[in-house]
Amino acid sequence: MAPEIVDVAYEGDFRLRLAFADKLIAIVDFFPYIKGRGGLCAALQKSEYFRQARIDRDLHTITWPNGYDIDPDVLYSWASGKPVAQATRAADAAEHR
Repeated sequence: MAPEIVDVAYEGDFRLRLAFADKLIAIVDFFPYIKGRGGLCAALQKSEYFRQARIDRDLHTITWPNGYDIDPDVLYSWASGKPVAQATRAADAAEHR
């Protein structure tokens, strides 16, 4: 099962505190991931817009008003510092404890 975001909070600049269902909590700096990108991601490069991140309960991830979202496996990887496959396995193992 994919990791599930249960809480998000704006921490300043382009950082969000992400809390996952398995109790992992981490502050993630998104700027390296959004800098210079176009499309829907371009709006996130404005701090006023970036801070509007919210949880999409259906997708179990965060989203912004323009519909931009990031796969929860990727967010868990960024938060845990593990590659996506390892991060997903770690989240699954934590859920079954």
